[in-house]
Amino acid sequence: MKKYLPLFFLFTIALTGCTHTADEIFPPAQQQQIGSLSFRTERAADRSYLGITHNDPSVSFAAIKADIIIIQIFSMYCPICQKDAPQTCTLFEKIQKKGLSGRIKMIGIGIGNSPFEVQLFKKKYEIPFPLCADPDASLSHALGSRGTPQYIIAQRTPDGNVRIVYNKREKLNPTAFLQQVIALLP
Repeated sequence: MKKYLPLFFLFTIALTGCTHTADEIFPPAQQQQIGSLSFRTERAADRSYLGITHNDPSVSFAAIKADIIIIQIFSMYCPICQKDAPQTCTLFEKIQKKGLSGRIKMIGIGIGNSPFEVQLFKKKYEIPFPLCADPDASLSHALGSRGTPQYIIAQRTPDGNVRIVYNKREKLNPTAFLQQVIALLP
């Protein structure tokens, strides 16, 4: 019987799907601080949505006026990202309808995409929230990206910093995802 025990565990893991991974939810000691990381947004409307009052296109995550920041890592060439685009729009709309737009902000980061490619994706899929280019993938990698689509939830800490509390590659379910986000609100 003992020789079959490892096979039993492997079979059990395969059946259950092992739903929690190391990069899904970080223990408090491992939550990554991202407040000092910055991205570029040339559009004044995007900076306004994020609560940024200066005209500098460089924006840090700590400067975003929100309790929660939802970050989508996408690529315009990713077929799953293309299929998920309407779901991200639905998530944005649900946040607006629940009156949470002042507390929850969304941003998309185009990993390996140029500003032109990001704007093409934004226009084609009518994405209502800011998208920024990450042509060398440095920002995406600093956020812990391991592929697309990836969804990150960052939460403002009492000291004003921003930390990642959720980081997972997945196909988006707007209703379930928003429930997780709302549970994190102070």
